[in-house]
Amino acid sequence: MMDDLRRLTCGKIVPAEMLEVVNRIQELYGDKLKVVSVDPNCITVQPRSITDNHLLKTMMDDQKKIFLKDQLNRFQILCPWDNRGGTGIMIHYLGHKKSRHLPGYWWI
Repeated sequence: MMDDLRRLTCGKIVPAEMLEVVNRIQELYGDKLKVVSVDPNCITVQPRSITDNHLLKTMMDDQKKIFLKDQLNRFQILCPWDNRGGTGIMIHYLGHKKSRHLPGYWWI
């Protein structure tokens, strides 16, 4: 795992909190997704056997498993508006500052 993280971060200094999230994602989803890149602001993952939309919904439903309770307001799970190209899902790190808003989605 450590060698994979070194390769993914390309030697960049990445907050420990983000690396914890990468580890939890890999534990939860295993071979169902591939962690493509990790940098100080974003983790990018691509699904292997499901669509980006399905992975997005699954990850949103699993937020409490992916993030610790105090991390929920420091991460956002995002995907491009037009994700037909299979660009994957981004987990944006908002940093250590607490936000007044919680991430989430609404299906109307």
